[in-house]
Amino acid sequence: MAFLMIPADYEETASRIVPICIRTEDDRGNRIADGWIQGVVRVAGNIRQLARIVLFDEWRSSELADETLQELWAAHGEDVGNRPHSRVYAHAKWKALDKRAGSARARKGMESELLEHILASLRDPHNWGSEVECREFIIRLQERLSELGLEDVNRALRSAMFDEGELKITPRPGESRNTASQRFWRQLRRTARLL
Repeated sequence: MAFLMIPADYEETASRIVPICIRTEDDRGNRIADGWIQGVVRVAGNIRQLARIVLFDEWRSSELADETLQELWAAHGEDVGNRPHSRVYAHAKWKALDKRAGSARARKGMESELLEHILASLRDPHNWGSEVECREFIIRLQERLSELGLEDVNRALRSAMFDEGELKITPRPGESRNTASQRFWRQLRRTARLL
């Protein structure tokens, strides 16, 4: 596995700059396009600043830069575009924000505690009024899902609450698990707002 140190002439004793170390090959051993690598080199100072300000640790610059480089390479391959350094910086910025929040879903506010709250209320009924209110909400939610023809969402919700206790979202043909999960939560949120 080949690595690149930024700056290339870094010496630990002579420099106060935090070095950035990135892999120049992907996990399969393929050489990453030079445009992406040069993009990282060009915005290395900005990546250090992101790590310092957003992640509160400038020494996480290598982690941020390497993950950004690997993800851009995996997503776009040789298509570096006209301004790869801008794409690298933009991706690194969102990556840093995701890391600070815990995940991209958490940053976007998509982490839903609704199901966990419902399951906890049903399993440990410490407040009968809350349990009755929760059950009524679930019944109305299931009825509304049926009215809207969202039987797959209704089935997954029912399965999670009453059968296995685990949310199992089944992707449609040709759909990834991530897309199916996003679709499920989007449809559930929209339906809950209609109540």
